[in-house]
Amino acid sequence: MEENKQNKTKLSTFIIILAILVIIIMAGFIYMQKVSSDREIAGLKNDAEELKATVTELQGKLDSISNIASTSKKENNAEKESTESITQEISGPGYIAKLENDTVKITLKNENGVWTDSDFNKPINNKTYSVLGLDKGIKKIVAANMARDVSPEILILMDDGKVKYVELSGPIIGAKNPENIQFTAANIPWLTDLENIVDIKVDGDYHYAIDNTGKEIEIWNND
Repeated sequence: MEENKQNKTKLSTFIIILAILVIIIMAGFIYMQKVSSDREIAGLKNDAEELKATVTELQGKLDSISNIASTSKKENNAEKESTESITQEISGPGYIAKLENDTVKITLKNENGVWTDSDFNKPINNKTYSVLGLDKGIKKIVAANMARDVSPEILILMDDGKVKYVELSGPIIGAKNPENIQFTAANIPWLTDLENIVDIKVDGDYHYAIDNTGKEIEIWNND
């Protein structure tokens, strides 16, 4: 009986010792895992910092490239605007017209005896006028004198496919005050439905608008 009691005591002690050893081993394992995790976290933080520094450096380089590209684009646009500021120049009896910076300007010229009135010589000769009543988006201008008198008549094709013509406010011959002369863009009254036009041209005495189907529409003729 006493011997059984001693055996039970030894078994209990062994179990306790074994349990303690298991606890110690598990605690050691957990500790080592924590140490390893802490090292991995520290490594990841270092990697993150290095990655952040790399991204910052790359962003700086991209910004620099973007600034260079933007500057180059502005310079190209400025050069293009400079070279294309005057996109077209036409002439007719007694005038020269320029499409310049999306505006139409008419300069009166006493050339080849067109202007015979003595009042025209000064100060109206070589006077330049901007055509009034025009929106932005001018595609083309053509000389189109209607043969009614010696008066600048110009057809204007807009980017939106509409066609306008230039009206003169009053007679040029006999005008003593340059400010009394004005040129204004207006719709063509007998062709109010003229739209979707891609080109305008003069063929002899005939003036045509060409729509987006290729159809030629007669605007007027001097025949």
